Amino acid sequence: MQDSPRSASNPYALANHQAHGAGAQSFACRIDGQIWEQQVFGYQAKCLTVLRAAFAELDDADQRRVLSALEGTGCTVMCVAPTDG
Repeated sequence: MQDSPRSASNPYALANHQAHGAGAQSFACRIDGQIWEQQVFGYQAKCLTVLRAAFAELDDADQRRVLSALEGTGCTVMCVAPTDG
Protein backbone atom coordinates (compact mmCIF):
# COMPACT_ATOMS: atom_id res chain seq x y z
CA MET A 1 0.00 0.00 0.00
CA GLN A 2 1.18 3.49 -0.85
CA ASP A 3 1.38 5.51 2.36
CA SER A 4 1.48 9.06 1.09
CA PRO A 5 2.94 11.84 3.23
CA ARG A 6 0.48 14.23 4.84
CA SER A 7 2.17 17.07 2.96
CA ALA A 8 1.01 15.61 -0.35
CA SER A 9 -2.02 17.54 -1.51
CA ASN A 10 -3.29 14.63 -3.53
CA PRO A 11 -2.06 11.26 -2.26
CA TYR A 12 -4.60 9.54 -4.51
CA ALA A 13 -3.11 11.01 -7.69
CA LEU A 14 0.43 10.18 -6.62
CA ALA A 15 -0.40 6.59 -5.63
CA ASN A 16 -2.45 6.08 -8.79
CA HIS A 17 0.41 7.40 -10.94
CA GLN A 18 2.95 5.15 -9.22
CA ALA A 19 0.72 2.09 -9.55
CA HIS A 20 0.03 2.85 -13.22
CA GLY A 21 3.75 3.16 -13.91
CA ALA A 22 4.37 -0.18 -12.22
CA GLY A 23 1.70 -1.86 -14.32
CA ALA A 24 -0.53 -2.62 -11.34
CA GLN A 25 -4.25 -3.18 -11.78
CA SER A 26 -5.18 -1.59 -8.44
CA PHE A 27 -3.63 0.40 -5.62
CA ALA A 28 -4.22 1.51 -2.06
CA CYS A 29 -3.19 4.71 -0.30
CA ARG A 30 -3.89 6.43 2.97
CA ILE A 31 -5.91 9.64 2.85
CA ASP A 32 -6.63 11.49 6.10
CA GLY A 33 -5.83 8.35 8.06
CA GLN A 34 -8.20 6.13 6.08
CA ILE A 35 -7.23 3.50 3.53
CA TRP A 36 -8.52 4.10 0.01
CA GLU A 37 -8.36 1.25 -2.51
CA GLN A 38 -9.42 1.12 -6.14
CA GLN A 39 -8.42 0.11 -9.64
CA VAL A 40 -5.79 2.20 -11.41
CA PHE A 41 -7.29 5.05 -13.42
CA GLY A 42 -5.08 5.55 -16.49
CA TYR A 43 -6.50 8.94 -17.49
CA GLN A 44 -5.59 10.52 -14.15
CA ALA A 45 -2.10 9.02 -14.34
CA LYS A 46 -1.77 10.59 -17.80
CA CYS A 47 -2.89 13.97 -16.41
CA LEU A 48 -0.13 13.93 -13.78
CA THR A 49 2.42 12.99 -16.45
CA VAL A 50 1.26 15.89 -18.64
CA LEU A 51 1.37 18.32 -15.69
CA ARG A 52 4.93 17.30 -14.84
CA ALA A 53 6.01 17.52 -18.49
CA ALA A 54 4.56 21.03 -18.79
CA PHE A 55 6.36 22.07 -15.62
CA ALA A 56 9.63 20.61 -16.95
CA GLU A 57 9.27 22.73 -20.11
CA LEU A 58 9.28 25.96 -18.09
CA ASP A 59 12.56 27.81 -17.84
CA ASP A 60 14.34 27.84 -14.47
CA ALA A 61 12.97 31.24 -13.45
CA ASP A 62 9.37 30.22 -14.15
CA GLN A 63 9.83 26.91 -12.34
CA ARG A 64 11.11 28.80 -9.30
CA ARG A 65 8.08 31.12 -9.44
CA VAL A 66 5.67 28.20 -9.61
CA LEU A 67 7.41 26.35 -6.77
CA SER A 68 7.48 29.53 -4.69
CA ALA A 69 3.74 30.05 -5.22
CA LEU A 70 3.06 26.45 -4.20
CA GLU A 71 5.41 26.45 -1.20
CA GLY A 72 3.75 25.10 1.90
CA THR A 73 0.75 23.67 0.03
CA GLY A 74 2.12 20.18 -0.56
CA CYS A 75 1.45 20.64 -4.27
CA THR A 76 5.08 20.75 -5.38
CA VAL A 77 5.08 16.93 -5.50
CA MET A 78 2.55 17.21 -8.30
CA CYS A 79 5.01 19.22 -10.41
CA VAL A 80 8.25 17.36 -9.83
CA ALA A 81 8.59 13.59 -9.77
CA PRO A 82 10.41 12.28 -6.69
CA THR A 83 13.99 11.25 -7.24
CA ASP A 84 15.63 8.07 -6.04
CA GLY A 85 18.29 8.48 -3.40
